[in-house]
Amino acid sequence: MLYGTEGQLELTGRFHAATGVQLRVPGQDAQLLPYPPQGRGYHYEAAHVQWCLDQGLRESPLLPLAFSLELMQQLDAVRAQIGLRYPGE
Repeated sequence: MLYGTEGQLELTGRFHAATGVQLRVPGQDAQLLPYPPQGRGYHYEAAHVQWCLDQGLRESPLLPLAFSLELMQQLDAVRAQIGLRYPGE
């Protein structure tokens, strides 16, 4: 829910796969603004990869390799702390 000085917006469905937005303005009926989902998962990520390739980029300016490597190191540290090992390790 997003509150503003003149009304509210609420995503319909789950935040990462919303199917629309409901607009609520005091004194008016709620208005549903549908937004059909695009794909079934990594649609936006795939579109961004395609954009990067079209631009001749080897990594995303939005999510650089350094961030991905740091995240994997943090996740590996958590796995070590809780004793989680994947097959083949």
